[in-house]
Amino acid sequence: MQDVSSNPRFTVFGTYREAWKLVKGVKWTIWATALVILLIAAVTSLIPLFLIGREAASFVELSSTQKILFAVFYFIGMAVIIPGAFAALGKITIERARNNPISIKIGLRAFWSRLLPVLFTFIFAYAIIIVPAIILVALLHIEPTMTWGLLFVVYAVLVGTCLSLSLFLAIDKTNNPFAAIYRSFKATWPHFYRVLGLIILNELIGLALQIPIQIGSVLGSEALTVTGFIVMLIAMIWIIPLQ
Repeated sequence: MQDVSSNPRFTVFGTYREAWKLVKGVKWTIWATALVILLIAAVTSLIPLFLIGREAASFVELSSTQKILFAVFYFIGMAVIIPGAFAALGKITIERARNNPISIKIGLRAFWSRLLPVLFTFIFAYAIIIVPAIILVALLHIEPTMTWGLLFVVYAVLVGTCLSLSLFLAIDKTNNPFAAIYRSFKATWPHFYRVLGLIILNELIGLALQIPIQIGSVLGSEALTVTGFIVMLIAMIWIIPLQ
């Protein structure tokens, strides 16, 4: 696997070519792990509704207090599921990149063992991006003009790119979110444009996956829309593990 931090020959398309070779042995494990996590998420989302509003036929029939409690339970559940899922799938891809054996068990073990490092790294990384905007608008009372908006976009792209490895470092290297953030900056900054290129390419591929559905919608054809959705799902089987 190409090492971003030490390999001066690291390239965008070279990374994708290497990933394409590695994805052949990881698709089933990633999707099987994702399915298990989706089942956990489905059960988790139903538990609060069952406990809080067993007598209610639907969510709208819950009282205001019950709705608030449901939202709290649901938020806590998602705060566990989302970082845990990223940790599980991220660990599988990391081990595959090293040509180590991979399995659903490895992913589910990482779900619990790396959940908190990933969660706190995400919180602090997000704060680094969003807090300056809050300070400018809320504390310094700076008007959110187009100029400031463009400056914030530039800042967010710059910092977001440098933070792009932080969650993976939290999965694999450290329990300290600040260490993960620092090491991400240190690894990505010398290769900023190439890392940004990878991120942009990933986004473009994600947009391209939606083209078949959009074609069906524009033409007003339900059959084409359904066909486009099926094509997108088939493509995602390859593309998501690749990314």
